[in-house]
Amino acid sequence: MASEAGTVRIIDNAITPTKPVSPNHRRNIFLGIFLGMGLGVGLVFLQEYFDNTIRSVEYIERMGLTLLGVIPKVGQEYIRKKRKKVSNTNSGDPKEANGNDSINGSIDLKINNRQSNKNLQRRMVTREDPKSPISEAYRMLRTNILYSKSDEGIKTILVSSPGPGEGKSTTVTNLAITFANLGKKTLLIDVDLRRPVVHRMFEINRDPGMTHYLSGHTNDFGSLVHQTEVENLYVVPSGISPPNPSELLGSIRMKELVKNLKKEWDVILFDSPPIAAVTDATTMAQILDSVVLVVKAGFTPKDSLFYALSAIDKVQTPLTGIVLNSISKENAYDSYYYYYQSKYQYYGSTETKLE
Repeated sequence: MASEAGTVRIIDNAITPTKPVSPNHRRNIFLGIFLGMGLGVGLVFLQEYFDNTIRSVEYIERMGLTLLGVIPKVGQEYIRKKRKKVSNTNSGDPKEANGNDSINGSIDLKINNRQSNKNLQRRMVTREDPKSPISEAYRMLRTNILYSKSDEGIKTILVSSPGPGEGKSTTVTNLAITFANLGKKTLLIDVDLRRPVVHRMFEINRDPGMTHYLSGHTNDFGSLVHQTEVENLYVVPSGISPPNPSELLGSIRMKELVKNLKKEWDVILFDSPPIAAVTDATTMAQILDSVVLVVKAGFTPKDSLFYALSAIDKVQTPLTGIVLNSISKENAYDSYYYYYQSKYQYYGSTETKLE
């Protein structure tokens, strides 16, 4: 009885499928590709929408601003190579190395001090490595400033930024070195009376300085001028921080000083405080020939740039141009970084690469 078929009746025989019904691999692959691309594009647009920083050269040009230069980022790879280069040089001659232990220690200390200031990027690349692509970028910036005015020459240049930490002190220092290398008698004055850094970069005393002269404690401005290791380059530190920096920088004594300095020096550069933070920079800008604004790629908010431009426009001071600082492949949206990389590799040494 168990072997009997019972009342089961075969209505239709099963058909062998020509292709598997589930899963559909081809459909799933194409669906994954489209979903992945859509998600990636969506994330890019979302990042662009919420990113309020300046990242491209095209954005500056669309605002109708003059782009004076693009400075590549000074990365940690540069510091490591400079330390290795100094170490190899010292180990070449044991007798010479033993005789110059103090000098070598001083060089290492300088490199370590500059490495500790990562945020401000206070590195004098044009002095330490004049053949590097970064130094070539500063030389191009110098050339663009020199030819920005065809009717009259530029002698006094104010370098500022919308906010702190955007590289204005590094830019003005390397710019001063490039002017000095051109054979021009160059004077770099630190008028950032609130947070000065130039005296630390050149390892000179902060006081006496500009505040010592502007406050009337001395009438001998020449006693405040320090000669640097760079030929034709001289530096004036800021001095102690006064309670009224804006009033000192906008005084008649400051105007007379600028007028007299233009007769003696070929180029005078001023490192000023950020425009968006205080009014010191706009006060100084009214009595100078040129104003250069430094913005940091991937760091400077667009609102800060708008505020700085508005502040400059209110005092009716012409803006010479913008410097896009610290551009790299990580923070640049356009191909301008790669253009500079390939261009300056022709001029630069084979040891230094952009990071």
